[in-house]
Amino acid sequence: ASGDALAGSALAAYLICQGGGGLPGWRPIIAAGFSELFLYMVGLVDNDLVGLEEDAKQAPNRPLPSGGIGLTAVRIARAVCFAAAVVAGISGRLPSSWWGVFAVATACVLLYNRFKKRFPAFGLVSMGLCRGTAVLLGAGAVAPAVVWIGFWRIWVLALGWTAYITGVTWLAQREHEAKEPL
Repeated sequence: ASGDALAGSALAAYLICQGGGGLPGWRPIIAAGFSELFLYMVGLVDNDLVGLEEDAKQAPNRPLPSGGIGLTAVRIARAVCFAAAVVAGISGRLPSSWWGVFAVATACVLLYNRFKKRFPAFGLVSMGLCRGTAVLLGAGAVAPAVVWIGFWRIWVLALGWTAYITGVTWLAQREHEAKEPL
């Protein structure tokens, strides 16, 4: 997931240089990468919390259903990961427009975990959006205007990556249902 943000940063930096601007500093690029990494970890922990009831039935030996890890500790871990994502953004001095994309990315992660089972099509698209917004997080860290009004190639990358991840998620879902390898 951090690679998505780094890809967005790299493309934005390339476009800035191509337009005659200088290379951006490393601080916002690294901050966006770490922020996305921690946001991804929020999603992983949140997924285990949201799926606890199902895991209790289908995989009772997993750490949460078996009681190997307490719910309070897991909720604290989720909060710490989210706080680390925010701290990374603050330490990178990321622009206000970046925070808007961060809010959208956070919403995509949390909505995916809560609705992927009830609305499978939404789950597929929202997984793609989680990764596509990560590209925009990287681009927005380097060139804030790019995210909102900027270079069309960044939007093509983000939308293309969203479509690709949606397709891969769909294939992975079908693979679990298939009787033979796809």
